[in-house]
Amino acid sequence: AGFAPVDLSAVMALARDTYGPVAEDGGRRLVARLAPDLAVAGDRELLTQMASNLIENALRHTPPGATVTLGLSREGQGEGQEIVARFADDGPGIPAQEREKALRRFYRLERSRTTPGNGLGLALVAAVVELHGGTLALGDAAPGLVVEIRLPAA
Repeated sequence: AGFAPVDLSAVMALARDTYGPVAEDGGRRLVARLAPDLAVAGDRELLTQMASNLIENALRHTPPGATVTLGLSREGQGEGQEIVARFADDGPGIPAQEREKALRRFYRLERSRTTPGNGLGLALVAAVVELHGGTLALGDAAPGLVVEIRLPAA
């Protein structure tokens, strides 16, 4: 009920500007291809948290030298328009058989058990996407992981 138009382009640009130096300090690159003025109906804080969680996960689970790419575009026509946010990296990715499990609360990949975290990042992202009437898909970036989020355009 408290949703309002949110400029997702601005949210993603803020995330890029915030995490760019963090990526550089860790020996990684953060690249963004963001179409301007793309809005969704939603909660700005939750959408900011969604973007932050995905970037933090990518930076945490990729080795130095990796590239994390943010993308934001519009697809479709008329009332069926969607805003598509993509978070991709060229790290180790998530095996296909574990992708659905990775969206569960407290689930951690075996290789991630020695890194900080509690297994809530992707589960929180999935909940935010669902609350906003969107869809989330995990895929293979060949190499790495791609997270694609589709939200109804405002």
